[in-house]
Amino acid sequence: MSMRRSSMPTLEQQRRPAGSQRRNSLPGRLEPVRRPSCTFGTGRPTSAPRTGFLSEKDFLSPFSGAAEVMWIVAMDGSHLSYRCLRLASMLMDVDNASHHILALNISEGGKTNSLLASNTQEEVRKCGVSMQKFAFKTIGQPEKLSVAQTLVAYVNNCSDLKVRLVLGAQGMRYDDITGVPVMDHIGSVAGECMERVKAPVIVVKQPWRELEGQRNPLGRVQRCGRNGKPGLNLFVCVDDSGLSQQAFNVASKMLRPGDSLVALHVRRPPRDSYSQERENKLRDSYTQSCSQLQNTIKGLESCKYIEVPRTNNSIGEDILEFTDVNMADVIIMSSEELGSSRSQQLGSVSLFVAKHAKPHVCIIKHAE
Repeated sequence: MSMRRSSMPTLEQQRRPAGSQRRNSLPGRLEPVRRPSCTFGTGRPTSAPRTGFLSEKDFLSPFSGAAEVMWIVAMDGSHLSYRCLRLASMLMDVDNASHHILALNISEGGKTNSLLASNTQEEVRKCGVSMQKFAFKTIGQPEKLSVAQTLVAYVNNCSDLKVRLVLGAQGMRYDDITGVPVMDHIGSVAGECMERVKAPVIVVKQPWRELEGQRNPLGRVQRCGRNGKPGLNLFVCVDDSGLSQQAFNVASKMLRPGDSLVALHVRRPPRDSYSQERENKLRDSYTQSCSQLQNTIKGLESCKYIEVPRTNNSIGEDILEFTDVNMADVIIMSSEELGSSRSQQLGSVSLFVAKHAKPHVCIIKHAE
């Protein structure tokens, strides 16, 4: 038994006055939602009345135009959501005044969970992020929309910002044949967000070590990965597409002193001289880009272009094999749209890697 997804409402449908909806309007349209409330820099909800629609204005109002890059972390109080918060704190540019973290909680009634807000604020403080760069917000879930649809609508309407959505991977899905809920590496919320969110989506996996091992004596979260050493190992999958270059640019902005970056290309056997020429240009281009990054970011452990031959049945298997052996912490890759009729859908390689990879996975689908 398969379940159809209702189509996502557009921003124009949200703003349409009550009573002006067409009779044959889609059932998935966004109903009026109470205005999300938050106090920027405190992490506590305000007492302002919650009225109006979910819109860009509602999103921007707490930040007074100060935010340029927004890391939206989906918070539900689970251990994995706190892991998302820690990873976002590691990857964001904490020294850039225009970079902020928004911890976003979705509830049926739009009521703020004060304990969750307090715990989230404390965790961000332990990550070394200034409270002036943090906000906690609760938004109400419309009656006819799922959590995933609400999250997709919210993030996609933040068109004035460079947004990065960070959310946990694991969750529940329903078997297509029996309809029985089963655990999956990629839950229904993460899966739908990867397919339909326009901004880069980072899917966070379970931590590799105990949380106590990731903190220093002062209680601050350490920037370390699977190998237990300081610094993160970032792997960006590259080819000769423009979107692949965008993925490389996003990955380069996540780098900090002590990190390593590998531009990974799975090479297919060249069919003719033209194919070989394209491979050579790709190699020269990314080798030069890696060299420039190495000279620009002081203290970078390494930054190099690596080419591996295709040896498995699929490119996805080659990517998983190489990144697992080399202890990758984050895999960044692009995913082309599959056509206008299936806008913002994932490609098979991206979906395969996101589902089976041990490292966290960042999917890039649009140029910024």
